[in-house]
Amino acid sequence: GIVPDVQFHDNFDHLGPDHAFAVGLCCGGGKEILFKNSSVDILYHVTDIAAHESLHALQHSAKKTGWKQWMWEELGITAGRVESWSYNSAHYIIGGDYWHYRMQIMEADANAFAKECARYMNLS
Repeated sequence: GIVPDVQFHDNFDHLGPDHAFAVGLCCGGGKEILFKNSSVDILYHVTDIAAHESLHALQHSAKKTGWKQWMWEELGITAGRVESWSYNSAHYIIGGDYWHYRMQIMEADANAFAKECARYMNLS
């Protein structure tokens, strides 16, 4: 239900220091997907960022609307998974310790989804 506004930026300085090392971002609950210009030179990076940030958009949408049957049928996403995303979203870690950030279920699922998309495209 969301068609994000895709934007390209030289940096994300305008978003604050927590995003200094990001190469792509999902903002506004999936309303915007931002790419760093330096990250779009390699097809693998574009695929990885687009898939990763698109899953974040789905996570935000699912948090608002709740789990739907099509999520299981088309993507294998369970109702419990959506509940976990909602909990993580309410306690989301940004900045600070990189590994705590990466191990959050929202990030781990987005990373796994991006890797599967790359595998499907024979990029990994």
